[in-house]
This record gives sequence, structure tokens and C-alpha cells, in this order.
Amino acid sequence: MVELLIASAIAGLILTGLLTSLTLGIKAWVRVQKIQQAPAAIALEKWAAQFSSAPSFSGIPFQVEESRIAFPALVNTAAPGEPVAWSLGRVEYFFDSQAHTFCLREQSYGGYQQGSVPIARNLVVGVKQVRLEFLQAKKDETAPPTWSAQWEPDGEKKYPWAVRITLVLDGSTGGEIPVMKTAIHPAQ
Repeated sequence: MVELLIASAIAGLILTGLLTSLTLGIKAWVRVQKIQQAPAAIALEKWAAQFSSAPSFSGIPFQVEESRIAFPALVNTAAPGEPVAWSLGRVEYFFDSQAHTFCLREQSYGGYQQGSVPIARNLVVGVKQVRLEFLQAKKDETAPPTWSAQWEPDGEKKYPWAVRITLVLDGSTGGEIPVMKTAIHPAQ
């Protein structure tokens, strides 16, 4: 009888140890996933802030291509080490499928007018795919707006009501991690 109690106690200790190890492993995996998502979340926050405050400016149009979005925004034109100098310019967020990165190009209005190509900065590495979706009104004004993978400008509307970007990241365990952000343009 004593031997059975001792065996049960040992089995209980082993099972408790296994359960604790499993719980700690799951917590560590969740932390790794969150750390992997952090650069994507920060990059999308920057994009959303710039898009939400983008002015309607005829000199720099809102442009969209497959996984590329560009619009007017305030950009820092100061050289590194100098005080910040904000001016109107053009920002372009895009997916580099060769390098699997989500990138940003910023240039002043003068640089845009001259056709200079600014150097791209990598914001997020390990990106498998970038999806853009646009909230736009239907031609029939009584119908609710819908999300679409393509933006179709409608007359005087220079921007969609909202844009949603989804970055699909390579997961550390081989899966995919979607990180999504939606931004509303207040001019619409």
C-alpha cells in the first residue's frame, strides 16, 4: 500500500512538471509571435498616421498599384544630425517581393517634381505578402460601402474612405502571421 502511494506521488510530480513545462513553452511561443509582429505593427501605425492626415494636394496624387500605395504627407527633409525640418512631400509604402520586405520611400515635393528616386528604407523583413483593401461607396448611394481589392477613383473623390493593409509575415514555426491595420481618411 505504501509503495502505491509513493508511486502515485512520483507520477503526480512528473505530470506536474510536464504540465508546467508545456505551459512555459506555450507562453514562450506566444512571446516570440508578439516580438515578431512588433516591427510590422509599428510600421503600420506610421503608415496609418500619415494616411489619416494626408492632405488633398493636386501636385502629388494618391496612387495605388498592386502592393504599393503613395500619397502626399509631411516628410523630414533635414540631413541626419540636423534639427527636424518638416515639409510637404510624397511617401510611398510598397512590398519588395525579391527581398520579402515592406519598405518606405519619402521625398520632398521638389524631389518628386524633378523625378528623383529616393532610397527605400526597409521597415519590416520576412514579409510573404501585402494585401491592400479599399472602402469605397457604391454608385448607388443607398447601398452600403464595401471593401475592395482595387480602388476606383470616383469623380472628385481623391481618396477612398478607408484603406486596410495586411502584412503576412513568415512565422518562426513555418506558419503565417497576419498583421492588419485600417486607416480612415477624414476628407471623405
